[in-house]
Amino acid sequence: MSIFTKLPPRTLIRPVSARFSATYNATTPFLYDFNIPANVLNLTATKKQRVYLLEQFDFDVNIPREEYQTAIGTNAEPFLKLSYKKQNSAPIYFQPWPLTSFKQNKEHVVFFESPVQSDNIQATYRAQLNQTAFLVAIPTIIATWSAILYEVSNKDWIRQYLRPTSSTIGRDLRT
Repeated sequence: MSIFTKLPPRTLIRPVSARFSATYNATTPFLYDFNIPANVLNLTATKKQRVYLLEQFDFDVNIPREEYQTAIGTNAEPFLKLSYKKQNSAPIYFQPWPLTSFKQNKEHVVFFESPVQSDNIQATYRAQLNQTAFLVAIPTIIATWSAILYEVSNKDWIRQYLRPTSSTIGRDLRT
């Protein structure tokens, strides 16, 4: 099944990606620790009076899936968070995405508008992985996240998007 949203003509398509890394024992003893400032990355600049749609995303790591899941162990669940840089890291989406497994073309639709002129969207990946027997020969783990971001500038479409919805919509959709 595919999520379908009709976007206006001349909508810009912006592929975005981020590459995060953790080296064993570099910041935390006996762990691959992604919780470092270098893993807060700028994805793209936003413009005022635009609506953005983040649609599909992929997440992959340079180790086998089973090893990644085993390395999570009892550590906190790995996650990815998108936020605005100039808004004190205000989240774009109300909760981080858990990334306990690899994702390929994960359909997840998030609409958002940029509240400030020329802000930046940041991606933050947080994880701590144990070193399994398989990982002994791997000094650095690389995690890659990519997505399709659409930028809508059509003023009529944005006005429709921003208009208040009817308070009866929940009642009307019940079966």
